[in-house]
Amino acid sequence: MLLTFDVAGAPDALDSTLDELAWLSGRLSAYHLQHVLQWHDGAGRLHAERVADAHALEPLLRRLLSHPAAERALPQAAPRTAGGDPNGGKGGGLV
Repeated sequence: MLLTFDVAGAPDALDSTLDELAWLSGRLSAYHLQHVLQWHDGAGRLHAERVADAHALEPLLRRLLSHPAAERALPQAAPRTAGGDPNGGKGGGLV
């Protein structure tokens, strides 16, 4: 399972994101479900780390909080439709 998130935005929005991330990751770990967290740092570099259990989350969150956040999130790709074209066959957009 892959959980993606942004380390960006206003402090209250970032706090809310990390709170929800910690809760969801904790619930997955409680059911012994390994998962991967993926995010872009303040410089736009992509990171991914596997969370094997509940003990792995705290050090990861500490590392996340030790780096500056971006001022705004990176643009997101449009969700894909069943046919694979996010624009429903109208062309354009990110695929």
